[in-house]
Amino acid sequence: MPKSKQRKKSRGSRVKTQPRRSAPSPPPFPGLPSNDPGLQRIVGKLIAEANHDLRPTDPFNAELWASHVLGIFYGRLIDVDEECLLVEAVSLAAQRRKDQASLWVCRALAAVTDADHAAELTDLGDRLATRGLAEPPWATSIGRPAFVEGWLGTEEYGDADAILAVFRYEGFGDHVLSAMVDHNLDSLLKDAFVGWPARDVVTEWHAASDIRFKAIDAAEVAARLRPALEITDTYAFAPVGDTFEEFRGIVAGRLRLALPHVDEWSSPVDPMAYDERDSLVEEFLGSPFAPDPSAREHAERLAELAMDFKCDDADGDPLRWSPVVVEIFLCDWVPRKVTLTDEEIGAFPGALRDWIRFALARRGLGPDAVAETLSAIDEFEPEFREAVGDPARFGPAKAIVNAMLADGIDPADGPARDAWIERFNALPEAERQRILG
Repeated sequence: MPKSKQRKKSRGSRVKTQPRRSAPSPPPFPGLPSNDPGLQRIVGKLIAEANHDLRPTDPFNAELWASHVLGIFYGRLIDVDEECLLVEAVSLAAQRRKDQASLWVCRALAAVTDADHAAELTDLGDRLATRGLAEPPWATSIGRPAFVEGWLGTEEYGDADAILAVFRYEGFGDHVLSAMVDHNLDSLLKDAFVGWPARDVVTEWHAASDIRFKAIDAAEVAARLRPALEITDTYAFAPVGDTFEEFRGIVAGRLRLALPHVDEWSSPVDPMAYDERDSLVEEFLGSPFAPDPSAREHAERLAELAMDFKCDDADGDPLRWSPVVVEIFLCDWVPRKVTLTDEEIGAFPGALRDWIRFALARRGLGPDAVAETLSAIDEFEPEFREAVGDPARFGPAKAIVNAMLADGIDPADGPARDAWIERFNALPEAERQRILG
């Protein structure tokens, strides 16, 4: 990256980085209408079985059932709002059946869907109830347990947060909603799980030696869960854990019905201004962790790239590094975004080691954590060296810059760059693809 502050100030918005992950499995079936005969058979069976599944008077069991039903559909359809499809299909089936099981299914699903779908299900349930059908015993309490206590757990490297929220339905034992927020994946909600008895679950979490817990209130639980869930839901195929789909509805329902609505939430790490980034780079270069003056140029280049990666495309904290962050940086972000000379490639791992020693010392991490993070550089250096020169790993911007350089164009020369882009855009698509590799 050019070192001039003028260039830094001219940078526009950036595309959000998605860390490497295996390709998702294809969905089991494409989008389909809510009146599809096959879908109606599935929904009809769900409603019929609800005569048995929803008989207990426990609102918690009814809520778990409804969340599980939503989870069956989550992430399975192409270009379709699965929740909307399910609600429409249930509405069609319920209006046709007009029985007590349909009423109960409407009441249960309304507790775990979003506000618009809940309103639709509630309205349909109210119309069914006017036919003299008996309401479920839990109709007014489902989705509205009392909040008892909350906990925030942060592991040593800061890669993820565990959020625990203990709830209580009157007359029933406490249960715990456990959620994991992954800060190396856009701070999305990676997984969720509901367990009981609550005291055993909380005790087990607190026994984890690598997680530090502090008490938080209901507002903070909501403020941390809501944006994380919203980010997960933006993914076409979210890289979530094994239990997320089953319990996503519980999370969404609790945020809507049982937790406070927090309008604003300040991130624990505010975006770092460019002058602050420059100051941190200078602090690094003047620290005992900096290399000797002969390697200063490479160290400064690495520090600026590390700053761009963490501040613009990751979690915003340039001092938070871990073995996972090292892998993402070396094997995904740099190969995709950065053009390096052979000399820079050779110096890159060593400069990164110096930066990580500085960063983790500033964060106060112990020698074991530092050693483990440095060992990740050794582990991923061979892949980095291969990936950084592999056109298949280049992002579009890097591919274009490399094509300019191959034609003798300096990307920093505005008129020459613009003229090259104009010529490039005039080429046939097949030729453009050939140039970009």
